[in-house]
Amino acid sequence: MAANPNAANEIRSAARARARARVLIVDDVASNLLILEAILSQDYDLLVSMTGEEALRIAAEKLPDLIVLDIKLPDIDGFEVCRQLKADSATRGIPVIFCTALDEVADERRGFEVGAVDYVTKPLSEPVVQARVRAHLALSQHSRWLASTVHAQSDQLARLGRLRSFFSPKLADAILASGSEDALNTHRSEISAVRCDLHGFAQFNEAAEPEEVMEFLREYHAILGRVIDAHDGVLMRFSGESAMVIFNDPMPHQNHATMALEMAIALRSSFGGLATRWRERGQTVAISIGMALGFATLGPIGFPGRWDYGVIGRVADLAGRLAAMAEAGCILVDQRAMARVGAPPGARRVGPFSLEGFATPVSAWAV
Repeated sequence: MAANPNAANEIRSAARARARARVLIVDDVASNLLILEAILSQDYDLLVSMTGEEALRIAAEKLPDLIVLDIKLPDIDGFEVCRQLKADSATRGIPVIFCTALDEVADERRGFEVGAVDYVTKPLSEPVVQARVRAHLALSQHSRWLASTVHAQSDQLARLGRLRSFFSPKLADAILASGSEDALNTHRSEISAVRCDLHGFAQFNEAAEPEEVMEFLREYHAILGRVIDAHDGVLMRFSGESAMVIFNDPMPHQNHATMALEMAIALRSSFGGLATRWRERGQTVAISIGMALGFATLGPIGFPGRWDYGVIGRVADLAGRLAAMAEAGCILVDQRAMARVGAPPGARRVGPFSLEGFATPVSAWAV
């Protein structure tokens, strides 16, 4: 009964697409086959077999929607035919109705044990046969629809889980709704990168108790998360004292540079209250931010069981260097990003700076 699973699925799909269901009738008595043909041929496309081995071959090749199967056959009996059908993944889902003489009804239990869904008894009653066939075809169709729906929903949940392992729930939902998961493939994209650093955190970490440091970080990361999500940013990575946020990937935004600068300003403003509270407790921590615009390579970085969404490129490095150069409470923006945004009131040119990893000095804007 070996069958190519892909070919079997194609045949099954074709069968489901037909307006008329396909029914295989199996009986070694010609008169019984003629009766079944007379009862079923008007409503269904029929396949006919007089032996068990032939029935198995036809079932594997044609994948009927339902089988009416006699128990007594000249080679292998109907029970064994049904058992083999249910053992094959290609034919397992085909409903089998046993056709049996009245004195064989005692074998009903055995029939159900090997996987049959129903019995019809001889002499055959046209209304009974039609009703049983119609009912089990309908149940089978509903079961296939239900299985397909569950599979689709499970697949959707799995895809959503993969996306949420990299992105915020809102962004994962947006990617899924777009019908594309190209973000999970390595690719090149123009982005706005924002690096956020904490000034004075090393001294805070050295002087404070570990519980205090954790308390501060929980409050800071809560602010960071709210601000990033509110501005549709993507948190790439963060440690105790730094975070990298990007815009325009994986979801494109025409005005991503403006969104990035607005997020940076909002984060600086939101951080002010936290800094004030901890200053009253004797700890001085401030935020500095660097922002740059350019092309980068993005995609999964890591190993099975532990993946991150990574960004590689000069633009991310530049944002990090500018954040390190920025004074407490300052946002340094590279010239390309500022040209895209337009200088806001109060912004001033600064530099050029000699930055590690950059051959030529870099000018920027302080916001």
